[in-house]
Amino acid sequence: MDNENKDFQGTTEESEMQKKVREDISSKIADAAAEIPEEIAAAEAADEEAEADSETAAETAESVSAEEAENQELDEMYAEPPKEPKKVTITLGSFIMSLIGTAVIGALLLFVGMQIPGWIESRPEGKTAAKVDGTAITDLDMKYYIYIAANDYFTDNNNDGSAKIADYDWSQTGEDGKTAEQIVKDKALESVVGEVLIMNLGDKNGAEWDKAASEEKANSQTDQLVNSYGEELITLNAQAQGLSSIKQYKRKIVQFEHLKAVETDMESNPSKYYPEDTSVLNDYIAEGKGSAKHILIKNDDGSSTGTTEDGQEAAPAEDKRAKAEEILGRINNGEDFDALMNEFNEDTGETEAGYTFTAGEMAAPFEKAAFALKIGEVSDIVESQYGYHIIKRIPGRYELEGYLKEKAKIKTTSVFDKLSVSDILKEVDTATTDFQTMYAQSQQKTSK
Repeated sequence: MDNENKDFQGTTEESEMQKKVREDISSKIADAAAEIPEEIAAAEAADEEAEADSETAAETAESVSAEEAENQELDEMYAEPPKEPKKVTITLGSFIMSLIGTAVIGALLLFVGMQIPGWIESRPEGKTAAKVDGTAITDLDMKYYIYIAANDYFTDNNNDGSAKIADYDWSQTGEDGKTAEQIVKDKALESVVGEVLIMNLGDKNGAEWDKAASEEKANSQTDQLVNSYGEELITLNAQAQGLSSIKQYKRKIVQFEHLKAVETDMESNPSKYYPEDTSVLNDYIAEGKGSAKHILIKNDDGSSTGTTEDGQEAAPAEDKRAKAEEILGRINNGEDFDALMNEFNEDTGETEAGYTFTAGEMAAPFEKAAFALKIGEVSDIVESQYGYHIIKRIPGRYELEGYLKEKAKIKTTSVFDKLSVSDILKEVDTATTDFQTMYAQSQQKTSK
């Protein structure tokens, strides 16, 4: 009995000691958190960057590249007020180790898990390739955007159509003395940065986005595909699209829903997003990208005896043009474009937000006229196969992206530098071939 009591007492003392240690750990973490200006998520991101930077420490010791020097200037430009060096440079991992040592790591992980549910699970796959205002972009995300940019570049520059994209020479020099590889990587970075900045701006301005519903949609779509075709085949399908896994495929669906929600809110509440003086966005007009609204007067069939779709007599083309010219005159005399658009526009598919488009998406005469305008300007009468257009250039997402990028802190890591366009495309090509083979085999089994 005495021995039992002794054992029991010893266990109690040990538990209380462990409890004291945990409380001490919690107290130290709380005190440190009060001093450290960034949240644990930011510390985690810094830890990732430190890991990436360590891979090229030897190279950095020998020489500092021009790009690294530029990044250093950016750091200084956007630097926060001076802080104690140990609080700025220490990584999350080393911080934990310095507090408690290896003996109580398990207890700390339990503590962190209780304080930040799903912290580990929410981390995206991959290593940090770039950071945009503190938001980490992984190498796996970059691979996807590089694949998309490479396809666009290949389509525009493989003039004879003889080469295969996976075998294309990405070392050849293109515009501005850059290699095709660098052009593609720059375009990819530009695309992903623009999306990140827009999504962050949407979150900052309270754009409504149902994350749970988006995740449910992503899970439902992928689960249905997996149930129908199997996990291996769907994984290959994702890899054939420049994605690494089904998990990343789901994340892209969620990101797309997020971006779409912000863009919808931008259309409904533009004043929240655009500078008060939208003319400043003229400095950020990108070639072949823009937004515009128009008043369309349809030309029907251009005859004086034809009929419209509803059986009414069609007006002659000259009468239609005369009507468009009358409306344009009223605009030039100071009447509100939107009011006249609501009254006369015959484009039933257009909303008050107009259209956001890239080259090749709209009728050629419409695009040419729209891209020639500055924001706020109105065109003359523009004739296309659809009729007569009066076009007004409006601020849009693409100009806003350029505006935001100039003010953003954007930095790439050594992980980004090591990404190879050729290697990425070969991986996609292999996955595509494997997918096609496996899909054909599955179809054969189904038909038997």
